[in-house]
Amino acid sequence: METRPLAMALGACVLFIVVGTLTGGDQAALEWYGELERPEFRPPTLLVLLMSALYYVIMGTVLYRAQVHVGPAEGRRLATVLTLVVMAVNALWNAIFMNLQVLLAGVVGMAAFVLLLLWLWLLLLRRDRPSFWVLSPYVLWSLYDLAWSWELWRLNS
Repeated sequence: METRPLAMALGACVLFIVVGTLTGGDQAALEWYGELERPEFRPPTLLVLLMSALYYVIMGTVLYRAQVHVGPAEGRRLATVLTLVVMAVNALWNAIFMNLQVLLAGVVGMAAFVLLLLWLWLLLLRRDRPSFWVLSPYVLWSLYDLAWSWELWRLNS
């Protein structure tokens, strides 16, 4: 393992966990969310928590591999920056959704997140197959989450 890319991957994950925790909404935001009518196809809470935790493992792995295994240099830079942008948009989406409490903004933000994630996923398909496969479960989860966000907006509009 190369220490600098590993430190960057771990540092980015910690940074985005802290940012997400600090901007994820206060008690009033949680109460607002609790009052929303939710789609019937909501997965069990344990699965949601598991995927939330796995997200950082997946993205940390992808970020490390982007710096070490993706070539040539321009592909490495693009994969690294795109991974960081995906992580930043995810943190921003959580803050917007919970703090602004605008469901349509949540759908638009989730759509932007999914588009960036798909771009990264397709880049990895060409540049680093192991990372492509590592990211695949989260891509599927995000497509589900986009559909769920749309339905949440529809039910509460």
